[in-house]
Amino acid sequence: MVRVYTPKSVFQELEIAKEEYIHTNFKIQKGQKIYLPKLVDLYAKESGLCHTGLVDMIEHSVPDCYQDSFKSIRKGKSLKKFEWVPHDFTFRYLLSPDLAK
Repeated sequence: MVRVYTPKSVFQELEIAKEEYIHTNFKIQKGQKIYLPKLVDLYAKESGLCHTGLVDMIEHSVPDCYQDSFKSIRKGKSLKKFEWVPHDFTFRYLLSPDLAK
């Protein structure tokens, strides 16, 4: 999706975009490990978020179907809760042949 941001509310719109990105790319496998794009990790490092801050940020964007699993993983003592997967940068938009002429 191509977004248009307005100067008046750009920060709120970027926050919504971040939450939607995490929401659509969030996965939990076998109820033990959280899979997110490496871009989320890079964002956290650039923003200076600690591990707790990262988990809190992600918690707001967890899809409803993963809420219970996320909470149980968060309570666990595992140090390796996150698995960072490369972002798929392939172009996903389909253009009509009429537009390509």
